[in-house]
Amino acid sequence: MKNTSVSLQDFKRAKELFQLKDTVAINRLKKRYKKMIREIHPDIAGNNANTVNQTQALTEAYHCILTFCEEQEINISDTSFKRRHLFAWQKPGWMAGETANNDT
Repeated sequence: MKNTSVSLQDFKRAKELFQLKDTVAINRLKKRYKKMIREIHPDIAGNNANTVNQTQALTEAYHCILTFCEEQEINISDTSFKRRHLFAWQKPGWMAGETANNDT
């Protein structure tokens, strides 16, 4: 794992800014960031010190959480996959795009 210079206090502040609990999917974090940045970006909300500071704080918080998530190891074992996709993997041909009603 990389040695990052983010303190626990900064990390907690980043979670609060995004209103995150203890789990987050990266795709949801990205969507939330894009939505929030559109609301406060100086090009949209007006170019003043407040919007510039808010944009910078949001971007730093986003990168803080994203970096933490990217550094985590993810269990990609067959068992983990089966647990997450309990029903999909049990259907023959699901990866080939077949549907459950192809019994003709």
